[in-house]
Amino acid sequence: MKQFLFTINGTRYQVDVQKEEGNSIQLEVNGSPYEVVLDQPTAKAKTPVLARQPIPMPANQIKLSDTQIKSPLPGTILEMLVKLGDVVQRDQKVCVMEAMKMENSILSEMAGKVKAIRVQAGAQVLQGDVLIELEA
Repeated sequence: MKQFLFTINGTRYQVDVQKEEGNSIQLEVNGSPYEVVLDQPTAKAKTPVLARQPIPMPANQIKLSDTQIKSPLPGTILEMLVKLGDVVQRDQKVCVMEAMKMENSILSEMAGKVKAIRVQAGAQVLQGDVLIELEA
């Protein structure tokens, strides 16, 4: 609920917005309920969406960067679920990290054999840091 204080011609008004729907707003002014109809609907605030878009690539082309599992955002590595020499499948959970006070599972984007592990549990990482390298 939004609250506002207005002073009009020396008189103070406490306005509590109860509900916004389309071009209709229900509010209370100094405890008295009112419905206000606007000429056009109010703009809703958009909730930001964080999504990583895949880059289309032919299946027979693998770049060096495709063999790296990178951190999607800054955080702390809580647990490594693979070790050197392990074979991983596409979409297999390879480690768990804490970012923005949430646990996040890091998945492999391809199948392969673990060639190198660049971080340990407890490590602080930045977005884009290489966590694991795979051999195709």
